[in-house]
Amino acid sequence: MATQVEVAAHLRLSDRQIRNLSDLPGAPKPKGRGGWDLDAWRFFYIEYLRARSRDVTDGDEPEVGESSPERDREQRLKNEERQERILIARVKRRILARRYAPIELISAAVTRTSVELRTRVESWPSRLKKIWLDMPTEASQLLLKELAAALNELADIRIDLSGYDVSDIERDLDRIEALESDAADDGGGMG
Repeated sequence: MATQVEVAAHLRLSDRQIRNLSDLPGAPKPKGRGGWDLDAWRFFYIEYLRARSRDVTDGDEPEVGESSPERDREQRLKNEERQERILIARVKRRILARRYAPIELISAAVTRTSVELRTRVESWPSRLKKIWLDMPTEASQLLLKELAAALNELADIRIDLSGYDVSDIERDLDRIEALESDAADDGGGMG
């Protein structure tokens, strides 16, 4: 058995803190003068600290290493929101840097370029004959043969799109549009 001062020293608390704790329900009661049970107080104080760390309310922070499911959920949502903002910033930078383009636009540009190149290249032999009137027939035939081979090779080029996933850019753009419309509905704006 110990006195109140000895219990306070044992738990490394002040005498006043022990008096306040003794008013709580479940606190060990002294049995006469100097009848404070050190073991009972130690167990009570440990349980008190555990209960206090579990019952985080009104802005009280949990003890280090402890977290509630609600705080974990809030942190996870904040992390997801942060990741989404990073994704939006990356997509916007790529769009502004003109590094993203719809596959239809790329396909149309390649097709148009190849048609114009073919038209230009096919005109070379006739233009050469106008300038070089005594051009040997062998040179003309060789030029036509080489141009035909080159154009056929160009026609057979196939772009490997196996690494391209059209849903990536569409999904990213859909996210941006959805977030911008949500911000507009809330009265805010994305900047």
